[in-house]
Amino acid sequence: GGVLNDRTIPELQCRAVAGAANNQLLAPGHAEALAARSILYVPDFIINAGGVINVADELEGYNERRAYARIDSIFGNVRRVLETAAKQSITPSAAANRVAEARIASVGRIRRIRGPQAATF
Repeated sequence: GGVLNDRTIPELQCRAVAGAANNQLLAPGHAEALAARSILYVPDFIINAGGVINVADELEGYNERRAYARIDSIFGNVRRVLETAAKQSITPSAAANRVAEARIASVGRIRRIRGPQAATF
């Protein structure tokens, strides 16, 4: 983790950072440093969700087709984050946090209304 930092960001020669490594940014301000260099950053917890989704499916008795259908949602989630970032003039990192917080709050509301088994991912 922390490979994107004050020393490494100026050396980057790319248009995007969208990899599977965890905690790529050393500090939250490094998302702004990437944006200042016009480097698109997609946070790891959005783009790297496939492994967690696949493992979580095991809680219901693993079904590969169901797991892969859920993994396909990553594309839409990334698009939602990038659209939110553009509309709100914030970094994709900040947008990913807002989208995730909204989803967590939504799941909490569903569980309060329908009970603990109501929300599935």
